[in-house]
Amino acid sequence: MKKTFVLSALLLLAVACGKNPNPPGQTPSKGDILFLKTASYSNWAEVVAGGIAAINGNLDSVKMFGGMMVQDHGKAEAKLTSIASSLNTPIPQTPDSAHLATDALLKTLSGYKFDTTYINGQVVDHIKTIAAFNQEISVGVNSTVVNYAKTNLPTIQMHLQEALAIQAQLK
Repeated sequence: MKKTFVLSALLLLAVACGKNPNPPGQTPSKGDILFLKTASYSNWAEVVAGGIAAINGNLDSVKMFGGMMVQDHGKAEAKLTSIASSLNTPIPQTPDSAHLATDALLKTLSGYKFDTTYINGQVVDHIKTIAAFNQEISVGVNSTVVNYAKTNLPTIQMHLQEALAIQAQLK
């Protein structure tokens, strides 16, 4: 609360002095803002589904992968929330409706069917997320947002490799 007040006061002071609180090239573009929202939806989807997998997974590798999703994407979302807050950009606090529907389905499955449905979804989701992060790295304007994408992309790529290895194990 105190930190938000101080940041708000500094922002108001900068505006009152006629100075842009974001240096040139640092004001987030529409693409940066869309990326923040997309990345947040992705993080939330991974945290929620990962929590389900950590409990309901049949194979130990699926359970461990789910736990890794909760941990890694939870940390990534905390950092993303901080960035979005500093840019006065609201971001989602839950997965999108499609992932909420998938989560509801996952809760009804068990055994091999659960593992394959979860892991196949993880492969697709991580491919889409990698594309979004590469897009932000290529055309993003705000250096903080671009650096977030650059910093987190290797972890997401590693998640994809892990998901592909588990997917191969399930065939």
